[in-house]
Amino acid sequence: MELVTPPPAVVPQGNVPMIPSYGEGAIRGEFTSADIRLPRLQIVQGSGELSKKYNQGTLLYMDEVLFDAVSPTQPPAVLKFIPIALRKQFRENVDPKQDPDARPRIVDTMEQVKQLGGWTEWIGGVKPPFSPSAQISMLIEKPAKSQHGGFNIELDGRLFAPAIYFASGAGYRALAHPVFNAAAYLLRENGKLVLSKRYWRMSVVRQPAGAFTVFVPDAKVTGEETSPAIRELCGRFIHADLGGE
Repeated sequence: MELVTPPPAVVPQGNVPMIPSYGEGAIRGEFTSADIRLPRLQIVQGSGELSKKYNQGTLLYMDEVLFDAVSPTQPPAVLKFIPIALRKQFRENVDPKQDPDARPRIVDTMEQVKQLGGWTEWIGGVKPPFSPSAQISMLIEKPAKSQHGGFNIELDGRLFAPAIYFASGAGYRALAHPVFNAAAYLLRENGKLVLSKRYWRMSVVRQPAGAFTVFVPDAKVTGEETSPAIRELCGRFIHADLGGE
């Protein structure tokens, strides 16, 4: 019996087929790029489970150390990355001291914030129930001298890996804002957005936050443009699942 491949029009918009339906049978069913879950890139802060195992300011990828904690006597290590997709959300502000098991609610729109009885503006010096947050998927380049085993995609003589970073609080302003601002005017070709157009540089830096110190990504776009092969690779992950934290 002959197998008939459905035409591309039957594929839901926003989901890119990862394999043809007539493949060799190792993977079956209607898997798409939306089924991909990206490994997490994260910075260790002063509280939470990670702080019991790693020093503050450590950069982790796939729950393994990528860069050691920030040293005040040495220049910060630099990670090169390429943004793939940016998704803004709103994250509930919870106090782990009051409820260590509390998990913040995350919604996609201001309308949903209002439906939960929340707002995002500071009023009379009181922190709002919700604050903007973002999910940023990216392609990260293996740093020189790194022994991390998660970089297995070779292109242009370099090794890469896909990642997702959840940005909130000061981290939202430090990473999501620069990427969004660059998207508005710099990361464009022929009037169309090309978020993966250029390489970026990221370091972990200390930043005061009231009576505390937090560690945030310091991200800057470079003048180095990406190759067609890199942009095609980023396109494979652009619809990857940007699920909750």
